[in-house]
Amino acid sequence: MGKKKKRRRTKKNKALHEIIGVLIVSIGIFSGLSVYFPHYAGAVGLFLSGGLKGLFGLAAYIMPIVIMSIGVLTIIMYRKKVNKTKLVLSIITVLLVFGLVHILFFNKINTSSFDRPTFIEFL
Repeated sequence: MGKKKKRRRTKKNKALHEIIGVLIVSIGIFSGLSVYFPHYAGAVGLFLSGGLKGLFGLAAYIMPIVIMSIGVLTIIMYRKKVNKTKLVLSIITVLLVFGLVHILFFNKINTSSFDRPTFIEFL
């Protein structure tokens, strides 16, 4: 009987990882749509595009790919034990590198496409 309960838990755990992974991939697709084609993503897409470009600058074009990759890895790696400290430090490092790229190259890029309405203007 103990094995049956364990199998049910692993199936539920696998299903939960797949659901979370699909949600992350769909968020990545929507953020990609909003960054690459901001007018096709609606008001939320315009806000998200402005937010991503404001936070990450030129690296905002890479963020949807990173988000979708995280979703795919969440689906694939459901049985692996993850060292949470390494994961958090890796995410912080990636965000710091994106911020550094934004700071170094912000003056060299055309920022006219970054002028998006803010959240308050939507209200």
